[in-house]
Amino acid sequence: MTRPAAKVTPRQRSGIGAGGLGAWLRAHRAAIAATLQQFARQPLAHGLTVAVLAVTLALPIGLYVVLANVARLTEAWDTNQTRMSVFLKTNVDDAQARRLAASVSGSAGIANVRVISRAEALDEYRAYSGFNEAIDAIGGNPLPAVLVIDPGEGADLQAIVARLRSRPEVDTLKFDMEWVQRLQAMTALGQRAVRVIAGVLAVAVLLIAGNAIRVAVAQRREEIEVYKLVGATDAYIRRPFLYTGWLYGALAGLLACGGVAAMLAAVRAPARRLAQLYQSAFELNDLAWPAILVVMVAAGFVGLLGAWWTAAHHIRRIDVR
Repeated sequence: MTRPAAKVTPRQRSGIGAGGLGAWLRAHRAAIAATLQQFARQPLAHGLTVAVLAVTLALPIGLYVVLANVARLTEAWDTNQTRMSVFLKTNVDDAQARRLAASVSGSAGIANVRVISRAEALDEYRAYSGFNEAIDAIGGNPLPAVLVIDPGEGADLQAIVARLRSRPEVDTLKFDMEWVQRLQAMTALGQRAVRVIAGVLAVAVLLIAGNAIRVAVAQRREEIEVYKLVGATDAYIRRPFLYTGWLYGALAGLLACGGVAAMLAAVRAPARRLAQLYQSAFELNDLAWPAILVVMVAAGFVGLLGAWWTAAHHIRRIDVR
């Protein structure tokens, strides 16, 4: 007498040991198919969830792209090849200015020194200011001589500034790259702030995805009860919800990157015109494909984590009596 074939329950199908790797892969394929079917049945509801997550992700991604472009722009300016303008006191004549330039040019860290005489400074001011009548009304030349200093590569800029300011002939000193250094410091601060904001919004993504999965579990409560009645494990029941959470995050990451790319495209032409006014060929960079994949994987992981936390909690609370 032959024995009847044993009935395979969902609990057995959910484990690798009972059916091997093939059964495990079939179970995951079934979970993916169920997830895609749910998206096809309720495209509007799932689409709205993805859109909300994409808007949440777009803020840190957009800030990151902007700061990356600013950092790239400031790095293009070599702070070791900057220029200093040393304004001498008004009682220092051109001969004294040339002697000071000869003395300074022999100092360590200084590559070149150029003297702008008081007359040259006045002629330049007349050419660019348009205040010729006011200058004529003042009488005389109120402008000082100026030394234009180019530091050498790898020079200690702070030491050079300290030496120049200690000279009695020097009135004020303008360091052309000071504003660039301030911008770089603000960019570094902004990058740290973006990391903090990204962390906070990652928690928001986790909560949004978790809430969407909670609603899905509630909608499929009767189906879950049937699965439990026939012996399905919580892991087996939870699997489609995990794929749903991952899909929420991955699609939201892709949509957010697309939105940021669209915003950059909208401002690329004005940014190019602005750069051309400063004789620069600077162009805004989009997110590269590797970065987009990183965003999708990270967002998918956050969505998966939110789905696992919510689904595990609510499925466990469904009792079958």
